[in-house]
Amino acid sequence: MWPAEGESFDPRAIRKAVSDAGFSAPEVTVTATGGLVPRDGKLYLEMAGPVSAFLLSGGEVVDPLRRRDDLAGQRFRLRGQLHATSHADQPPGLTVEHWEIVAESDPDEGDR
Repeated sequence: MWPAEGESFDPRAIRKAVSDAGFSAPEVTVTATGGLVPRDGKLYLEMAGPVSAFLLSGGEVVDPLRRRDDLAGQRFRLRGQLHATSHADQPPGLTVEHWEIVAESDPDEGDR
């Protein structure tokens, strides 16, 4: 499912919408573009849209990203699995499977 051109949506609503329709979505893959922000020992992807950040955790990719000092100020496209639940005081969690640095002028870099 992709948002309309120039639009975005809250990915946390996907599981509920699928469930309300009588189906299940054991995995929800999210592709999002934004900037990496370390805060309080955690790593976040901050972006524009109804969800302003993802808490990046789990998987083999996040720890190496967290240790890289050369990535500050870069724009990223991440793909990963949306966590089924998140803490009320935290943004939704994302287990990162793939990441890449994107140019500011990348035509495919819309926030999703």
